[in-house]
Formats: sequence, structure tokens, C-alpha cells
Amino acid sequence: MDVRGLFGMKVAEMVEAVTDPPGFPNRKTRKAAVYEKLRYASPEARAVKLADRIANLRASIIEGQEGLASMYRKKYPDFRVALMNLGEHNAMWQELNKLHGEKIS
Repeated sequence: MDVRGLFGMKVAEMVEAVTDPPGFPNRKTRKAAVYEKLRYASPEARAVKLADRIANLRASIIEGQEGLASMYRKKYPDFRVALMNLGEHNAMWQELNKLHGEKIS
């Protein structure tokens, strides 16, 4: 699909910023590459990634997927370092912090 042709350059750049790059041998190195890209991405791209993480963690909690929620929680420090910029998307960070405190039911 030609994201740039369909939605324009700004959306294409955001999609590129949050998309896992191919060719990495494992999840850890692949995610490290994405986090590195996100450090230099637009605030809008970081908001998309943050919204995605909130949705994924919330769904894993609601659906009782303890292993998945645990994985997100374990990776949270690296995620914060990569994406958190002082004063950017504070309400979203508050929601993600709240979800990290919730127990799997």
C-alpha cells in the first residue's frame, strides 16, 4: 500500500516512525531500532506510538492476557526513555502510568 500517495507525506512519516524495521534477528533489537527512530520523530508520531501502547496494554489487561501485560510492563522503562519528552502528551503518559499500576483480573 502506498501510504504516502493515499494520505500524504506527514502521515507516511508517522507510519514509518512507528513501524518495526525488517531484518532484525529478534524482538529486542527490532524494538530498540524503533525506539531510536522515535527519539527523532515528530511529536505526532510519538503520540501514535503512545496511543498504540495504551490500547495494547489496556486490551491485555481487560482480556486477562497476563503474559502480554507482563511483557509490556517489563519493557516500560525502555519505552519511557525512548518516547517521553518533558511536557509532551502528559495526559497520555498519565493514562499509561495508571494502566501499569492495574492488576490483571
